[in-house]
Amino acid sequence: MCGSIIVAVNWGGGGQRLGWMPLSHEAVAAIETCPSPIYNSFDDGGYLMWFAREHRVFVDGRVEAYPLDFLRRARTADEGDYKQLFADYRIRCAVVRTQPLYDALRHDPAMHLAFAGNGWAVFAP
Repeated sequence: MCGSIIVAVNWGGGGQRLGWMPLSHEAVAAIETCPSPIYNSFDDGGYLMWFAREHRVFVDGRVEAYPLDFLRRARTADEGDYKQLFADYRIRCAVVRTQPLYDALRHDPAMHLAFAGNGWAVFAP
C-alpha cells in the first residue's frame, strides 16, 4: 500500500518529480507532421516510441540491435556532421536535443525549425 502511494505521488504530473521530461503535446504535434523517415539520437528513441508511435525511430537505446558502425555514424550526426548520414538514409525530418546537431541544422537552408521547446527541437524540410 505504501509503495503504491509513493509511486502515485512521484508519477503525478507526468513524472516531473523524478526528473523525467516527456515530450510536450506541441513537440508531438510537430513530429506528427514530419515526413518519414525521421532522425533521432540514440538517447531519444525510447521517448519517440512512446509518444510518437506513428513514426519509426531511427535508433534507440538497444545497443545490441544495431551494427557498431551504424551507432558510430548516428553519434557523428549528433555531433553536427549529419549530411552524409541524412543523404544515405533519406532523412527528411529530425528530432534533436543535442546542441551541435541543432546548430548545424539551424544553418542548413534545406531545413527549417518547426518546433523548439523544453530542450527539444523538430526540423523539417
